[in-house]
Order: sequence, then structure tokens, then C-alpha cells
Amino acid sequence: MSDQAQVTITKEAIPHGLAVPNWLADGLQTESGKDILIIHPNDNSRTSLLRDLSIDGIPADTTRHVTIQRLVASLHLDLRLPGILENDAALFTLVHKECLKAAEDNQFPLMHSGEYGAWTTFKTERLLQLHRVLSEVRDPTVWQEDPGAQDLVKILRIIEDKLGGSHPDLVKRRLVKELSATDETPFSLKEINGIIILDIAPDFTEIEIDLLTELAKYKPIHQLCNAGNFRIGHHGSYIQDIQFISQSQLPDWLPNHSVWQVDSPENWLSPIGVMEETKHHIVTLDRSEHTVDAAIGILSNYQKNQGGTVLLIDAAKSSREQIWSKRLQLLGYDLPLTADKLDSQPAIAAILQLTRLSSGQNAWGLANLLNLLSSHSLPLYSGSVISEQHPTQKDWKAKPSRSILEKMAQSFHVLGGQGALRRWMRMLAQAKPQLGDNEERTLKELEQTQWWMASLSRIWAPLLMNGEEALLQEEVIGCSSGQVLPLPEPLTSGAQWFNHILSRVDWQALMQRSANQDRSIQALQILNESFNNLVQQMGNCDLELATSGIEFTELLELIASKSKLETSRTTNQNLILSTPEDAHGLQADLIILAGCDVDSWSMKAPKVPWIDSEARIKLGLHNTDLPIRRGRHHLRHLLNAAKTVVIFDTTADEGCGPSAPLAEWLGDLRLEGSITKYSGIPLFIAETEYLEIYPNRAWHLVNRQSGEGMWLTPRPYSMVIDSGIARGQRSGNRGRDRKQRLGLAIAGGWDEEGIPAHIGTIAVAHEEKIQADRFARQPNFSDLADGETIAWKQRDVMLSYDSILLRPSKGLVKTGGRTETDWPTLGFKLGRSKTPAIDPRPLPSADIKKSNINQFIGVKTTKIEVKRWSASRLQAWIKCPREAWMNSHLRAGKEEAQSEDLDNRIRGTIIHDCEAAILQGHGVEIGGPAMSKSISLAKGPIATKDKAWKAVLGYLSENVPWLTRSDAVAVHRTRDLLGISTATWNQYLEGSISLPLSGRLGRLVTADLALKDVAPIACEWYCKAKDSDSVIIDASDDSSKPKPFKLTGRIDRVDEVILPEHLRKMAIKNGLLCDGKGDIKPLSLDHKKPCGPAKRWIIIRDLKSLEGPKPGEDGDRHRRAIFDEIQLGVYARAWELLNPGDRVVGVGVSEVGEDTIHYVDIDSDLSDYLIDLSIGDIFENCEIHHRNLSEGSSPQSSAFRAWMSERIRTSARAVIAAESGMVNPTPSKKNCKYCLVKSSCPVSSIVGGDD
Repeated sequence: MSDQAQVTITKEAIPHGLAVPNWLADGLQTESGKDILIIHPNDNSRTSLLRDLSIDGIPADTTRHVTIQRLVASLHLDLRLPGILENDAALFTLVHKECLKAAEDNQFPLMHSGEYGAWTTFKTERLLQLHRVLSEVRDPTVWQEDPGAQDLVKILRIIEDKLGGSHPDLVKRRLVKELSATDETPFSLKEINGIIILDIAPDFTEIEIDLLTELAKYKPIHQLCNAGNFRIGHHGSYIQDIQFISQSQLPDWLPNHSVWQVDSPENWLSPIGVMEETKHHIVTLDRSEHTVDAAIGILSNYQKNQGGTVLLIDAAKSSREQIWSKRLQLLGYDLPLTADKLDSQPAIAAILQLTRLSSGQNAWGLANLLNLLSSHSLPLYSGSVISEQHPTQKDWKAKPSRSILEKMAQSFHVLGGQGALRRWMRMLAQAKPQLGDNEERTLKELEQTQWWMASLSRIWAPLLMNGEEALLQEEVIGCSSGQVLPLPEPLTSGAQWFNHILSRVDWQALMQRSANQDRSIQALQILNESFNNLVQQMGNCDLELATSGIEFTELLELIASKSKLETSRTTNQNLILSTPEDAHGLQADLIILAGCDVDSWSMKAPKVPWIDSEARIKLGLHNTDLPIRRGRHHLRHLLNAAKTVVIFDTTADEGCGPSAPLAEWLGDLRLEGSITKYSGIPLFIAETEYLEIYPNRAWHLVNRQSGEGMWLTPRPYSMVIDSGIARGQRSGNRGRDRKQRLGLAIAGGWDEEGIPAHIGTIAVAHEEKIQADRFARQPNFSDLADGETIAWKQRDVMLSYDSILLRPSKGLVKTGGRTETDWPTLGFKLGRSKTPAIDPRPLPSADIKKSNINQFIGVKTTKIEVKRWSASRLQAWIKCPREAWMNSHLRAGKEEAQSEDLDNRIRGTIIHDCEAAILQGHGVEIGGPAMSKSISLAKGPIATKDKAWKAVLGYLSENVPWLTRSDAVAVHRTRDLLGISTATWNQYLEGSISLPLSGRLGRLVTADLALKDVAPIACEWYCKAKDSDSVIIDASDDSSKPKPFKLTGRIDRVDEVILPEHLRKMAIKNGLLCDGKGDIKPLSLDHKKPCGPAKRWIIIRDLKSLEGPKPGEDGDRHRRAIFDEIQLGVYARAWELLNPGDRVVGVGVSEVGEDTIHYVDIDSDLSDYLIDLSIGDIFENCEIHHRNLSEGSSPQSSAFRAWMSERIRTSARAVIAAESGMVNPTPSKKNCKYCLVKSSCPVSSIVGGDD
């Protein structure tokens, strides 16, 4: 319409706290009122009025109730302009692509020169943000320093032409232009008499003012504005700075009513508040973190004692919405789900994580693969792989084994990153069962895992890193079957990958997710729709879509971040959770101003890229104080919009006081001296909730400042004095409060009413005190006189074995108690030291008489059945039954994360396998039966160091591929194992050099060949009888009653002693050796029965890889194996039982560290024969420590065989403990420190294990 057309705008004052004046509400029920267009401040206000009209049975035309945004959309449609484009990920991507092209053509010289990297989405976002602000300015061209916003307009118009639509940021300006150029009244305005604009917080933008001014040329506009100072925000937004109308100036098209005249400047309390007799109650908070709990407390009391509609205000609603939803649901309030971004949903986060499975520093890492298999957020069938038919094995499928993946990652040190996929495929192609594996099952699992990994790589083909595509062309031969494995065709685009993943989602499992805020299925549907929409629009604009690599990943991330979930239509009539902005125009019975602290309700003006103070002046953007002006306006409304208003004051929280508008109001009250009027307690809060005579009160009255009275304050937790003792007191009367109070009482030992959730909680709460008391009372060497012993019976009262010596040093091992009157002994005091103890473990639990507490602290639980025991499992039960039970049976321990360094167990495996390679070269069958022919290494087929070294290098070149890598771990470990660099190792593999004997493995070869008087006869030998998977150990308990158990395991190395001829003849003559012919039975451990001549003398060895050892600690690992561990003892007996006639005469640990030393503890009865032989570093540690149970202080039995009996007897105690259900804790400083379940065990803290 022409500029000369008459503009009719009037303005009427209304008091704060009133959304819709009564005259308007009444007028809407008349025929004339239906011909009025009402512009609301927000959608909440619009919805509230329409709902009220509906409740009153008044039909309302929803098109006559709009917001500014709805009005713009309606007018845009009236003028038949191209449809408004959805401001979604697709549109942003199109804008970014066009900006990218423009930047490459140097169209943004001030923003992008091309010298500092590519044009990024971040630059596009900032440019759009700048343009969005400038699009609300009447003339942005006055700013000559514009870095590119006006150039962006050209790009947006290009996109509009291609898509046949209107970009949302160009709509308002275009509407103003179109309206000013036409004389035809827009359709939406034809049937109305005028427009009423309800009070809106300051300010209208210049473009909004121009738009409304243009509308005023067609239809009169009547503004309702709160009275007050506009400069500080009390006055509402206005189109023109005109006077409020008087009664005589009331437009005739409005419902007739009395015009309110503003007599004096309105203070915080408006006439509406006075008329409604609004009661204000200030509640003080010690900490802003108490906001949610305090609000829920207020609501709970209001709901119970009064009831009504509630408006709950939290300026930080978006960040606390899930917390509010959970807490309010318990009170019966269901909140509508807001339009969260897609990437806030677990399934979307999971699918975005999957796009990076094949890229980045963790590409194809173990953690990523395991997450793919076990993700609850996005459950996929077989990790998205569809299995083909195996060529020969019909029941084999392309599916992975978690244990295989974990073992391969550890064994071959497969870490994520560049080249990881190739390493996986190479390792799996060469994979074969390890010693001790079930061969048939492992062969199947290895090939199925290999097949799955190869199939997976083809699914992820579009997302592979550069250089990995060649892997997809290689034929995959099954590592077990030798057959060519059928594989799917590689996917060719990211779109194909995305569709494939969605097709493999287990939707049933996803639907069973129970979290209220989990909207994963809806999010996946929207992501799919947004992606397909983007594909279509990119085609319409002749732009290429990212189809592979990191570009596709970033595209999908962009779509997820720019797309939103739909807002649910569920509404709660009795409670609305809102920000102060969205609550403007709403009224309720109770308003709670909860989240109005400075952190929740920020008054900082949003920063606009490139616009500084000078630019603001040029553009007329004098609005840096706009947030606080709006804040004051919203607060004035809220203080007068309910019968009862509860205000949370966080002044006491020094780090998070009230936001500026609230602080101003509180300051004004103090200046007026009227603040004490607001200290009254709401009537709906009962006296039992806050009076001091009620110990469980949830609130208390606090004096903040002198002369201001007492303030109601939440009391979530406090300290009280009970019988002169200070203790913690959980306050409140919710079920949760009562449970916590009861828990504190149980833990603290005071009285409290209530029934615990489970009787075991009482036991658990008191266990630490009970066990700590036992720990304080257990025998200690510091209480003994020199030479005095701790008797064996004292084990019954011991909680921990830290006080006794189970790992003696070189010096203390020389003093023993074999000849003590009472044996076994737990050691005796020797000056300031103590002698080694006979192992009393597993220690018995405390048996509290006539108490049910026993079953909860480990005395007796459900019987634990173990079909076959391994040495490691026995050791775990000996060390601590509770840890063994929780870790092995309940699997409650923490999962181990893959280390950047080589796993200690894998280093040990390499040492074992290199030893096996040496012995295999000698003719020993690895994992097979013992050799019948005995010959020392020095005289066998691998007799020289060069030959043995060649066997080691051959094994490494075939089985340890990571040695060729140049990363820090490989360099360090190659130097450690071989004494060379990785470059030198690669030269050796190329055949250009030979390697001298060096490194840890070189020293192992030297030490092996020095064992000239033993012949290796077995390696990795299985402890199992014929047609069985185990051997039955003929054990006895502490009362000498038989207690056999099944043992399984593998012995690292078994040697036969090769006696010089003269010693052999002497041994035969003395009845110690025989020719091995005839019916030979296993030798007896009973000292009362003659041992008889042996067929062979045997030494059992266990290889241990270790760092160091440190000076003075050499041999410590061997002594630990003798005194602290049972493995050598039970393995020795297993050999004798399965090889009748053989006598184990020595056991020992081969310490492979800075040097390799084959330690061996020998049978002292045969010392004359063995002491001078080259069988290792010889010790006789058992000689002065062990004897049989039935012997006196002058024992005659073999101390070594008595040691074997004692180790087996200790193992039997562990078996009995498990079968009896004894899972008591055995705290120890060293063990508890590294215990995987210590966080679940209250006893670990007794010995400092919780550090």
C-alpha cells in the first residue's frame, strides 16, 4: 500500500500480571470479538487462552490467534509467495555448499583468502548468524565493514530459485516490500475489524516495526502494553512512541470497557497483584544446587494440602529438563517432551560413533568393535553383517567371538589407527588355536571371526581411510578350512551404508528400552527422513552429496545436530514448566520462581560475529542491555500473575547469587524496609515440615541478616548432636529420605524406625566395623617375645595375612620351623624380624554365634561348584575368596582397558612360545606326551646357540608381526626382547643381515643351553588323564581326611635329571632309581609308606617374565612360587600321578628378566646326587620349613615331599571353602590395592586398599 495510506495505531496501558484483560476475554465471547486478530507474545500464551475459551464452551477460530512468527507465515501464504523452506540440516548443507563454491571463487575476500585452510561449516554458521541479525535491521547497508552478509543474500536467493521456495531469513523483509507495493488487503486481514497486540517484552526489531506499520495501513492496530519506564524494560514493546489512550479515545471496533489510567509509576506490585491479594514468599537456599529438591518439596506440600494450577519457572529448563521430568513424574505430573536435537538421543549418538569405526586414531580398535557388537543404544544383528553360506561347513556363520577379538588384540598388539584393519586381516588369516584351547571349537571361532571381519570391512567400504580400499580386492582364505570365503559386494556410498545399518537394527530390542526420555526410534526415523530430504534437495540444486570417508561422517553429524525431534502434544493442565520468557502472558494459582539464579538466568547479550560496539552504533543495535530489560519485564509479570508466588533466593550461595532482575527486586525491598513481609511461610506447608521439634523436618528457619527475621530454607542434610555425639541427619519425609536416614542409622549404629530393603544391607553396613575389630584383635608379632611363635590355631581369628610372612627374602628364608614342637606354625619372632609361616589360607571367616549376619559377610552362602580347578583359580580362592567369587563367578570386576603398551601377559606368552620353539627344535612335542628318549639340549639337534637362536628368530618372524612397526611401543619392546632396533629387525627379515645373540631372548637361549644335566621331555604339557580333561589330585584336608579334586592346566617345561653314570649306579644301588620295568604305581606322599625306587627324576619348571629384578630381589619370584603359590606343588603331584614311577625331585621358576636364571628347589634327601649338577641355581628352601602333619619335632620325612603335601592341602582348603559357600574377604595391602572388585567390598579400606 502506498506510503500516503493512513496508519492507525493506538496504545492502551494494562497492569503487569495480566495476560488478557477481562474486557477482552469477555469480548471474545461476542460476535464482534470474533472479528479481531490477536497477536500473542508466545505460543504458551496463545495455547492458554484458546484452552480457556474451549473450557468455557466458546468456539474459537485459531487463525485469529497468532504470534509474530505465525502471522509472518500466514501473510506469506496470503501474498502467494514461494513456500517458506524448512530451516533444517538440508537447507544449511545447501547454503554451505554454495558458500564453499563462492569462497573458492574469492567472493568472500574479507573472510576467506584460501591461504588458511578450507571453508568450513563453522564459517557458514557464523555468516548465517550475522545475516540473521542484520535481516532484522532496516538498512544493513550502512555498515560498510560487512564481511559477507550481503554477499550471502545473493547465495540465499540462488538457493531459493533452485528450490522454488523462500529462505526463512529473507521472509520478513520481503513481506514488508510486498505489502508496501500492493493495495489489496491480505486475505487473513479481510474479515477482521482490527488487530490487538498483547503485551510483549521489549523490543520489536526494526523489520517487525515496519511489518506491523504496513499492516496498520490495512487494519487498525491496538497495542496493550504494561505501563512503566520503557528504557529499563518495564514498558512493553511498541510500534510507535505514542501516548496511552484515554476513555474518550477508545476505538469503536474494540469491546467497550473502562480504560485503565496510570496515575503514578507502577512499582513491582501491580494493581492486579493487589486485587488478587497475591502472597509472596521468599525461600532462601544455601546452595543453588538445592533448587530442584526445594521446588519438589514445595510442590509436594502444595499438592497435598491445597492444590491448584502451578507455573514452575526455571530459566535453565533446557539443561535440567530430564531431571525435572523424572522428579515431577513421581508427583503425577507428565511433562511434554520438547524438541531436542537428534544427537541427544542414544541411538543417534551410537550411529554417529559407528561412522568413525573405520577412521581416526582408534579406527578398527578393539573397543570400537566390541561396542559395535554389544551396543544397547543401537542393537544390530551380528554387528550389521549378513552371513553367506560357508563352502564346506554348513553350521559356520560370519559372526565374531568376543574372546577371539580380545585375545588377538592382546597377542598381536593390534591397536586402532591407520593400518589397523590390515593388521586384523593379516592376523586372522594366520590365526590358529593356542595351546590349551579346545581345538575344534577354536578353529570354528577363529574362521567365523575372520569371515565376519572381512564382511564388515566391505560394509564399511565407503568409510574406509585412504589406502585401505585395496584390501577389499583381496581374496579371503579361511584360516581353518582353507576355503575361499564368500563375501558381500563392497558398498559404494555412505547412503548405502546408512540404509544397510538401519536395515540391521534390532527394532524389537530398541523398543524395549525403558528410559522415559529415550526417543531413539523416532530420532532414527527423523534422521532417515532428513537424510533422504537432503539427497533430494542436493539433486535439485545440482550439488554433489558427500558419499564416502570423513566427509560423509561429518554430513551425518551435521544432519543430526541441525534436526530436531518433534515436540510431544502431551500437556499437563495443572503444571507448566517454563522459562521466564515462555511464561510471559501465563497465569496460575501458584508460581514458583525456582531457577532464577545468575547461572540459570544469564543477562549477557548474545555475541554476534564481527559486530563490535562501533558497528552496533551504525546499525542502530543499541540493545546490549536488552536481556536485562526483558528480564525485568518478565519478572514483573510473574510476581503478579498468581495468588501465591514462591521466590527462591540464592544470595547465601556466594558463587551463584540471584540473577540481576531478581537481585534488583530484593534490593528494592531491603531499601524500602519491607522485605520481612515476604518471610512468611506458605500456608500449605505444615508445621511438621519446618519446626525444630521435628527432627526429620525437610526445612528449617534461618536468620540471614539482623532485623530481617527467619527465612524458610531447605534442610537436605545437617549435623545434629545426639547424646553428646555429632552425627549426620538426612532430612525430609519422602520415601527416599526415609531410606537414606535408615541407612545412615544402620551405618552409624543409632536407632531409627524403618524396615531395610534387605536384611543383608544391615550386615553390609556393619561389616567394615566387624572386620576392622577382628583386624585390630588378630595376633601380631609386635606383641610377642623374641623366639615366641604364632600358633597355627590363631589362623581361626585372623582376618588378614599381612602380619605373617609368606614371601620371605633371601635372608629370612634361612630360618624355619620344621623342628618346632607345634607344627604347622605361623612363624616366630626373630629379633626385629619374623620367620616364614606355613600358609594358613584361605583364612576362615568370623563365625558370629546365633546371628544371621554370617551369611551376609561371607561365612556361608550358596555352594559354589567348580567341575575342574586350575592352579590360577585355586590361587585366587586362597588369596581372597570374596575377590575370587565376585570376579570369577559373579563377573563383577572392572573390564580391563587395552593398554598402549604391550600387555604383560602377552610378553609372557612370547617368552613361553620362544622357549617352546627351542624345545620343539630339540624334538619335544609341544602340548604332547613326554619324550621317551632323554637327551640334554647341549647334546641334541639344537645343541648350539646359533641353532637355538635361529629357532627363536623363526618363531618371532612368523608370529610376532608388530616387531616390524616403528611406533614407540614396538621400538622399546624390540630392544628389550632382541637388543636391536625395529629397523635392524626389518633388515634381518629382508635377509640383508644376520642377528647376533642378544636381548632378553638371547639370554634365555644361553641359560637353556647351560642346563647340561637335564633333558627336556615335555613342554606345555596337559595335566589330564587319558580320555579325560583333568587329573584327580589325591589331596587331604587339615584333619588328613581325603579331599580329592580335579585339576587342569599346563606345565611350562618338564626336565628329566640326567645323572652321571657313577651317581646313577649309586642311586640304583640305594633303591632310589630303577629300570622302570614291571607294574609301577605313582609314588606316595605318605611319609609312613616307603617312596620306593623311581623310574625317572623330574624337575618341574615355570617360566616367568619380569622387569628387573631390582638389586637384592633376585630369586624373589621363585621364593614366592614356593611359599605363596600352589602351582608348582600341584603340578608336581599331577605329573607323578599321570606318570607312574616318576619322582619330582625339584621345582622352580625360571626368571626371565635382565638375566635368565633357572631357579630350582630340590629334594634335600637327594642333595648328594643333585647339588653339583648343572640343573640351574639350586636351593633347598623346603628343608627347614616343612614336615608332615603326623610327625613330631624330629621329623625324618622328605621336607620337599612334605612341602608338596602342604601345597596340595592348602589347595584342598580352597576347594572346601568354595564348596561350603565361604566367600569371606581376606584383605591385604598388596592385593586390595589392585583388586578389581575393591569398590564393591567395604573391607578393602581396612588395609588401605581403597587408595
